[in-house]
Amino acid sequence: MRIFSVYLMLFLPILSAAVLAQENNVNAGYKTKIAEAGKRFLPDSLLVYNNSGKPIEKHVYEFDQRGNEISANSYIWVDTLNAFTLDKEVIKAYDNADRIINEEIYSRDKKTNLRYGYSKYEYSYYDNGNYKCNRTYRWNSVKSNWYLYRNSEDDRTSGGRVVTVEYIRLDSNGELHNQKRTINRYDSLSLIRSEHSEVWNTTDNKWTNYEYVWDAETESYVRRYFSFTRYDYIFSDFGEPNTRIDCTAYYNDAKPSVPIRRIEYEYDENENMVVQQMFIYEEINNSDSVQYSLKRDGKFVYEYNEDKKINRQEIYAWDYGLDNWRKQSLNVYQFDERGNEVENVSYYGDYLTNEWTRGSKTINDYDVYNNNVLYECFYWQQNSSYTGWVGMDKKIKGYIGDGTCVLNESYVWDNIFNQWAFDVREIISLSSDGLPQISRKYVWQNSRWMLDGYSVYYPFSPENEFELDEVTPFNKENEYAPYYGSVTLGLNIASDDVVSAGSFEICLPQGTVLDKDRTVLSGELQLYCSLDIEEKEDNTWSITISKRDIRTTSDITYKNIVDIVYYTDLDEVWQRGEIVLKNINVNLHSGMYVAKDELKIALTKRNASGIENQLPESKSIYFSNGMLVVDTPDAEIVKVYNVSGAEINSGMKGIGRFEISFSNPPKGMLIIKGSSGWARKLMN
Repeated sequence: MRIFSVYLMLFLPILSAAVLAQENNVNAGYKTKIAEAGKRFLPDSLLVYNNSGKPIEKHVYEFDQRGNEISANSYIWVDTLNAFTLDKEVIKAYDNADRIINEEIYSRDKKTNLRYGYSKYEYSYYDNGNYKCNRTYRWNSVKSNWYLYRNSEDDRTSGGRVVTVEYIRLDSNGELHNQKRTINRYDSLSLIRSEHSEVWNTTDNKWTNYEYVWDAETESYVRRYFSFTRYDYIFSDFGEPNTRIDCTAYYNDAKPSVPIRRIEYEYDENENMVVQQMFIYEEINNSDSVQYSLKRDGKFVYEYNEDKKINRQEIYAWDYGLDNWRKQSLNVYQFDERGNEVENVSYYGDYLTNEWTRGSKTINDYDVYNNNVLYECFYWQQNSSYTGWVGMDKKIKGYIGDGTCVLNESYVWDNIFNQWAFDVREIISLSSDGLPQISRKYVWQNSRWMLDGYSVYYPFSPENEFELDEVTPFNKENEYAPYYGSVTLGLNIASDDVVSAGSFEICLPQGTVLDKDRTVLSGELQLYCSLDIEEKEDNTWSITISKRDIRTTSDITYKNIVDIVYYTDLDEVWQRGEIVLKNINVNLHSGMYVAKDELKIALTKRNASGIENQLPESKSIYFSNGMLVVDTPDAEIVKVYNVSGAEINSGMKGIGRFEISFSNPPKGMLIIKGSSGWARKLMN
């Protein structure tokens, strides 16, 4: 007889009685804010838990009537206090155009729990939205207040633009002193014309472009002026600069100007800049006058597509030993018909051959709303063991139509099979209003996804307080191991309350039997609750949870309640059936009571790998010369599993024929599955 065991794990996120008492009013305000903010997702709070339901973080948000976030407080869970403590505070303010004008961030000292400033910013704007002033503050720990550290002013009133950035110094006594500032001037074409530096002169008590130095001849202090950079341009007939000359100049003409750099620009017939060449000036020794020669320094070369996007960029440096340009880097870009970048291949110049050599590659894909749903990054490896692209980073994201991300998968590179392998997955479930509700994080372990933690957004109004999900497929690790799987019962509401009592019935499909010895309360719930199991008619079992000794109302959160194990003597898991939970009643220590008449989850007929053996006639799967050939009409992801249910290969195919190669072709039974919904068992 084959033993079939299923672990039913119940995750019960619960609201406290105080929260429930305010639920209607809170949700009403929440929905009003959503409507006024144009259907943006504005969470009132976010709770983060680990995989066993222990709280980790809490974030509480507040918004104004236009949907702008005006506060965000972060809390961390402290085990010794058995409660959340405030860790960081963010306060923001906005003008009538919804532009941020103030942001203050505070933190807490971990030892003293005293509040201190972390950073502060102030902004002002012109009517067209450009920055007018940007001030940065730091915390004065001596006087426990903010002090202005950096002040940036952007003056656009004179037809050009003057950007002034000042820095203030704080001494050990908590006193403030002007330190230095830079002044950049631009013309009406937004071309930079000069860069100045000034210091605060304590002798004259003002900003100066000079300092006092001792002059031995006069035996007195004299002014020594600073240098600055001046930019001069020569323009083409259509008004674009084709030459820029950078000079080192001095105030009051204390010294003659010295040219230091020259940049020359070339344009195509569409006024796209195609070449940018840099030169440096080298002084030539001459007793009669100062002369300079131009020496090549660097060069940028650009190519454009029909949409005027750069699709090729080359960078060169002049090598005086070769008396030629040495290749530095090359980037080649590809775009889709909507202008999204879908590929970027970078090359570097080989020092010995001066030829382009592959460096790295990124691949992107987008949905119909231009959301980035695929990102892959590779580097080129060429050695005795392997030649080809090696993965560095891969992410797959899924969005709903309004741009809300509901899936985020990360991958790592398998150096043995030279292919991507699962790493981390985040799945966000939505409320009936289509808003993010619960975010579950999984890690890939032992050839399956394991829950690693989850976050809960609320308030929200779920259609059903309970949920029942099949969270792992049925599979079989080896020929003699039992079939197993897991089902999760949970609530769509959350708090830090504790289960004190409860009951429900579980109706098992015919041919399965409850294993009473292995059906126990989960985790710490065994310390203060007891479990009774009673067999009833028609393969129905009554589960009762009774209170022993409750400790505190925030002792555990989102804990598993009962692990229910049952088995079957069927070779196949079972014919199509369902697990039914009936008469669910849960009592919490706070006095809250949650009930549900019936909850079902359908179980489909599966083989050992958890994949059905079905394949439409329009699809052809077979082995040919050590290659797996997949010929289907859909563009999709194809995955290959061994008989134990472990994924051994995968690939993303387009429409029609696709081949998957194996470094060591597996023998025996394989299961091939397409993301469009089909699966096939195949013998190799």
